[in-house]
Amino acid sequence: MIDRNAAFDGATGGLDLLLVVDTTGSMETYLSEIRRQIFGMISEMRAHVSDVRWGVVAFKDHGAEGEDDTYLTQTLPFTSALGALAAFMSSPKLAPGLGGGGAE
Repeated sequence: MIDRNAAFDGATGGLDLLLVVDTTGSMETYLSEIRRQIFGMISEMRAHVSDVRWGVVAFKDHGAEGEDDTYLTQTLPFTSALGALAAFMSSPKLAPGLGGGGAE
C-alpha cells in the first residue's frame, strides 16, 4: 500500500496541477462543487508541497448543438497566484452552458 503523505512530504521540487473542467450544462453541479472546494484542495496541497502552480482548461460542447457562440475552451495558464485562480474560477464567463445533449 502506498502512503499518499509519504509521496509528498519532503518533496523538493514543485508541482504543476492542471484542472480540466467540463462546463456544459449537465456538469453544473460538479462545477459548483469544484468552486466550493478548490481552496481547500490548494491548502491541502500546500501543506505537502510548497511550490504549486495551478492551471485550468474549461471546455464546452461544439458544433450545431453546442455552444460555439460562447466558447469552446477557456484557459488559465499555470500560475501560483491564488487571486488569478479565484478570479478565473468565479468568472461569469465560466458559467455552465446548455450543452448539446447529443452524442459526443
